[in-house]
Amino acid sequence: MEIQDYIKKIQYLKESLPKRLNETVYPEIAESITNEYKNRIFTKGLDSDESKIGEYSEKPMNATKEQFVKKAAFTSTSKSGKTMKLKSGYKELKQVQGLKNESVNLVYSGDLRKSIQSNVDANGFVIGFTDKENADKAQKLEDKYGKAIFKLSDNEVLKMKQRVVTALKKIHKSIFYAD
Repeated sequence: MEIQDYIKKIQYLKESLPKRLNETVYPEIAESITNEYKNRIFTKGLDSDESKIGEYSEKPMNATKEQFVKKAAFTSTSKSGKTMKLKSGYKELKQVQGLKNESVNLVYSGDLRKSIQSNVDANGFVIGFTDKENADKAQKLEDKYGKAIFKLSDNEVLKMKQRVVTALKKIHKSIFYAD
């Protein structure tokens, strides 16, 4: 390759790279990392260190129908008809509604999970909450369990970096070795 050809390819790379990153690379990586992030928290029940978030409380409680996400699962056990005695506490509240309760996975209504989205901009992408209510809820959960949950894990950061490097290598190869 002549030096002038090489310079033209470098110039083309310089001019085209931001657009290629923003239109294809970042959206794909953002979506895959966001899905892995949500899976870690809401399916596996793991914090940012990839340890169990915790266990659900088994302290007895009385729950009202309003506390049930699946209203049909509520069966009053009180004279007033307004509460249901749950001998195994919050863990039982999830169980009677058919929700996973072996360990904390932060799934109840699904609103928190749905509010986590990625957004691509000129500087890359961010993963965050779409509304303040769920961002505040996430902070309260981290305070409650005393650990980082909604920070990317080291493994997620590493995968993200590896995917960016792989994409950059493909772009480089497509420009410099296309002929």
